[in-house]
Amino acid sequence: HLKTMLLLPMEFQNRVVGLVEVIDSRVERIFTFEELAVAQFLANQTASAIENARLYVQAQQEIVERIQMEKQLRQSEIRNRALLETIPDLMFRVSSEGVFLDFHSKNIDDLYAPPEEFLGKTINEVMPSDASDLIQHYIDQTLSSGMMQILEYQLPLPHGRQDFEARFVPSGPNEVMAIV
Repeated sequence: HLKTMLLLPMEFQNRVVGLVEVIDSRVERIFTFEELAVAQFLANQTASAIENARLYVQAQQEIVERIQMEKQLRQSEIRNRALLETIPDLMFRVSSEGVFLDFHSKNIDDLYAPPEEFLGKTINEVMPSDASDLIQHYIDQTLSSGMMQILEYQLPLPHGRQDFEARFVPSGPNEVMAIV
């Protein structure tokens, strides 16, 4: 019993997101250009509303996911800090160029030099040349191989020479973690 039918695409940013269907089973007719223009305008406005609603739902989902990831990251950071605090060894983050970036020590007296004398400085600036050259070599080896390297070395301390063992592991694309 179909008399008149009109199908219009619902377009948003040159994409069809739906279809508007107008059916009249009572009267057969031809739509004017103005009626078609108005109908197409309304169809496209509806497409815009549908797309905005979809984007809103997507944004809400992304916000929920981001909040969950941030919560997991905070929990992971708490666990990592707890682990770090239980490790009695000295730990240093060192760049590929040998710059001391950060450190962890349960006892500041265990350090070769006070933090203000080594943080932001290179190994060559802080340590004796024989030790610094060897340490830089192991940093390079660690970064090029991606594998842990173990170095045994000596440093002169006020009470005499002391033996150390350092384990170097990659901790970023251009840095290592040295556990002494």
